[in-house]
Amino acid sequence: MEPGDTILYYNMDDIGIIGVVTSDPEWNKDHQGLAVKVIWMDDASSTYESVETILSPDEDCEYMNLI
Repeated sequence: MEPGDTILYYNMDDIGIIGVVTSDPEWNKDHQGLAVKVIWMDDASSTYESVETILSPDEDCEYMNLI
């Protein structure tokens, strides 16, 4: 995962929102692991998202995927 990668996030209404990774993975204490900064295209907000969640094949993490 690297800057420029695109993420698709499904919110609680099952609406897809596109985000763009803007940082390399780095340790994040809130996620207790590697995370990347993401800028969301719907409102230009930024968040840190867990690399493990984004890349996970687990059904519990299907709401966020690398595309």
